[in-house]
Amino acid sequence: MNCQMQAPSPHCCYPLYASHALILYAVLRVTIQAGWGAVPALAVALCVVLTVAVLLHLLVERPSQRLGRRLARGAGPAPSGQAGAARSVFARLGARLAER
Repeated sequence: MNCQMQAPSPHCCYPLYASHALILYAVLRVTIQAGWGAVPALAVALCVVLTVAVLLHLLVERPSQRLGRRLARGAGPAPSGQAGAARSVFARLGARLAER
């Protein structure tokens, strides 16, 4: 039996950064008010924070990135003018991201 603990995906770093404070505070407050000790409350809060970060990555971040790539590929030739220049910059950026 292999019981190695693995770190969450490095792609979950931004969702973890964006959500950890609010979730940690809320879960710790609820569990400690319910009479849990500090260590079990912290363990549950960390599990909840990591789960939410992974779910945000899988359900929000990845689909948004795919949509952005699709939109960038379908941008077509940029019209003239400043708006066209901005669109062509985003189209080039999308093409570079799609190459990766």
